Amino acid sequence: MADPLKVLRSLDRLADQYTVFEPDQVLTHSQLNSLSAYLDDQDRLSRVALLGVGIVGGLQVSQGGRSVTVARGLGVTTDGDLLMLAETTSYDRFRPYDSTAPAYEPFYGRLDVDSAEAGAGSTMIELHELVPAGESDVLAQPLSRLPGAGLADKVVLMLMESVVNDPDLCSGTDCDNLGRDALHRVRLLLIGRRDAARLVRSLPVLQPASERALQLPELAAVRPVLGSDIGSAEALAARYRAAAKATLQTLQQALRGLSATFPELLASLFGADAPAAVWRPRLQSWQDLFDSASGRPDARHAQTWYDFVRDLVETWNAMRAAFLADDAVLLPDLAAFPKHLLLGALAAPREQRTGLFPAPLDAGSREQGSRAQFGLWKLDVLIASFALPVDTQLRVTPSYGEDRALEDRAIPWHYQLREDLPVHVGWNYRLSARRLGGHNLGYRAAAWAQTDRARDPLAFAIGAHDFFRVEGHLGRPVDEVSAELKRLIAARNLPFEVHAVLLHNDRRRVRVKPAIRYTELHRMHHLVRKDVAWRLEESKAFGERYLADVTEAVAQRQILGATGGGESVIGAARAARDAVAATQAQAAPLLAQSRYSAYAAAGAGVTATAATAATAPAATAAWKASYATTLESVGNARINLGQVSRSDFISPFDALMTSNQPHWIDWLDELIKVGDERADERLLFSAFVLRHPGLDHLGGAWRGGSFVLVYDDGGRVVADFTLAYPAAEADEPEPEEPPLLRPPYRPPTIVDRGIRVIKPLDLQIDDRFIAVRDDFRKDLAVQTAGIEGLVKGVSLPGKGAAVLPGFALDTGDLYLDFLARDLASRRQVVDDLTRLYTQPALPEESRVQVGRDLEKAQVDLAGAVGEVTGRVVSQQL
Repeated sequence: MADPLKVLRSLDRLADQYTVFEPDQVLTHSQLNSLSAYLDDQDRLSRVALLGVGIVGGLQVSQGGRSVTVARGLGVTTDGDLLMLAETTSYDRFRPYDSTAPAYEPFYGRLDVDSAEAGAGSTMIELHELVPAGESDVLAQPLSRLPGAGLADKVVLMLMESVVNDPDLCSGTDCDNLGRDALHRVRLLLIGRRDAARLVRSLPVLQPASERALQLPELAAVRPVLGSDIGSAEALAARYRAAAKATLQTLQQALRGLSATFPELLASLFGADAPAAVWRPRLQSWQDLFDSASGRPDARHAQTWYDFVRDLVETWNAMRAAFLADDAVLLPDLAAFPKHLLLGALAAPREQRTGLFPAPLDAGSREQGSRAQFGLWKLDVLIASFALPVDTQLRVTPSYGEDRALEDRAIPWHYQLREDLPVHVGWNYRLSARRLGGHNLGYRAAAWAQTDRARDPLAFAIGAHDFFRVEGHLGRPVDEVSAELKRLIAARNLPFEVHAVLLHNDRRRVRVKPAIRYTELHRMHHLVRKDVAWRLEESKAFGERYLADVTEAVAQRQILGATGGGESVIGAARAARDAVAATQAQAAPLLAQSRYSAYAAAGAGVTATAATAATAPAATAAWKASYATTLESVGNARINLGQVSRSDFISPFDALMTSNQPHWIDWLDELIKVGDERADERLLFSAFVLRHPGLDHLGGAWRGGSFVLVYDDGGRVVADFTLAYPAAEADEPEPEEPPLLRPPYRPPTIVDRGIRVIKPLDLQIDDRFIAVRDDFRKDLAVQTAGIEGLVKGVSLPGKGAAVLPGFALDTGDLYLDFLARDLASRRQVVDDLTRLYTQPALPEESRVQVGRDLEKAQVDLAGAVGEVTGRVVSQQL
């Protein structure tokens, strides 16, 4: 008699033997079945253990109106059943699926996880079988009649109903006349969402590495805060030590979680719990060393320690990502979903759906699994290989930025090469899988290099690299490192520049800066120096000519040899000439310098360094004091000789007195000095970080960017940073300015004839009166004496007053009185204009006008003298 139908599970008991047939052997049913059972088990095991289980593809469910659609696809159960739907099928009805159907053990029991009797009962969960559209079935009902919430609360379940049916017709002597039929029918059932969730919880859960890796946190390195308050190497180091410590705390906690998540894997790879036994204690010992007040590594190692911790964080995240992508399951539990697959909830098709769990033999899964295990090994290698570097050989290694994986970048110098755990073998998964670890670039690549490029990467194409590691500089003198790195950049055509800043608040301690910051102010300084030199040269030549003119005029009695105050006119002209000549002789060597540095080094510039000032003669700066003396001498000469000189235009002496060009030299020196001081201020770290807030430490320099050396007040490099753009000061040789030629449009007359010696007005009047006396010698002897007295400034008196000997006191000539008063007023105008013309502060355009007015006043005065003389003669006074 046939047993009640029950869904069979083939792999519950594996066939481990079969009958080997012999010739003429009489075969029994058990012998024949043993072979088929063995082959069927092996076929199923190949799917489950070598290919994988779950939904391979397709079989998406959707709800449209009053129907349910299941897309074509296939999947594999943990019993090795291949469930396949060849065509996308629409289902518009349902029929009961209850205890009359073959019994599938997971469908029975209370499935109540909150009950102590979960799975112990015999109650079958509520199920409904989907009926394809167009199929004839008298028991089928429309989906709209589903009980409860209808389709919105249902999950589609695909079942392989494997049964053995016994169709025998029993007689009184035998019931095994026809044998039995093994039937495998695919059913599509509807199950409530809560029941589906309980079904999953009641069965073993397959948990690939990707599921367990969700328990591992994603880490991020804490970034140090850089600000203008950092003024010493220790303050900067403290920021990086604090950031490294905070980052390491999260890593240590993650390593504890790793031990709990993958204990078997860690034991199989390292023979023990590596995080607990090796990694965490070693990392903590390093942290304790950096935390200790005594014995703490030098400040220059703070960034190195931070770099190492950051490398571990990146390695952790890469390892975690590989685990998250590793959904393979080694030897899945056969009871997980032995004869069924959940295809998804109709209200949310991506939920409550059996996943795909490929076997480790799958290429993608094998790749991710290997990457994840390589990540664990890499953590072990990095922790074991880390050491604070003491190397002093400067090297630049092509690398990549942080947008690329750590393994693609050059190996930093803080990893030592160990024979038992070679860092170049454990650095890059792809190269290690191909046994090409010797292709890795790095500071110590000469020890492992398998190629010429690894030995000397700068000798080959570097266009693909956007970042360049710079190492071997910490602890060395900054000026030495800066010069060596600049030579290397020039020799190897490297696409970044070098800058240095001081970790201090005193700009006087700045050690690395351009020899000269040549600006337009320096060019202007050169121009003004040349102009002052020309003015002194012209004044010297003019002084010689003017002295000759004055001497000749005295000899010819065109002018008197002394002024009204008794000063010698020749002596005044000679003093002016000598003062100008002395100043020109002192200033010429300094002003003729074509480079500003040469001018400053000679002791004339206020920006000369202490070294150049110490070696410069003390007398070289005396020309400015001499210039002031010269101005005083020239001014006195112009005042004393004003009565015997006339300027038809601005003379070199006048230009010398009115020019501010020598002051410009001092002002430009001051501007250049202040500009240099401000530039030095920008070389302090506190100021530099404000101007460049994007400053970051990456262990090298970006292509087209700046590598920033940071040094302490002892001149030693203690840190480095990078900027993605050029920021270094231009350090170019000081140019030699071209010679400036004397303008061709300035003829000698302009230079030599600026001041003419003229006969004084008194002598002109005297000469005029001498001529009159000669004409009227016989008739006007007495009157001439009176006229001379009148011309020399004696006013005619009123009526009754004695004016000249022999004149009546009451001449009654009112017109003569008027002419005398007019003569006196014109004489006063001439004196006032003469004094005004000789004023040094008089603007040039005003001086020209005053000269014209003076000449006209002198002519008018001479005419007035003639009228007075004629009146006296005609009236016979």
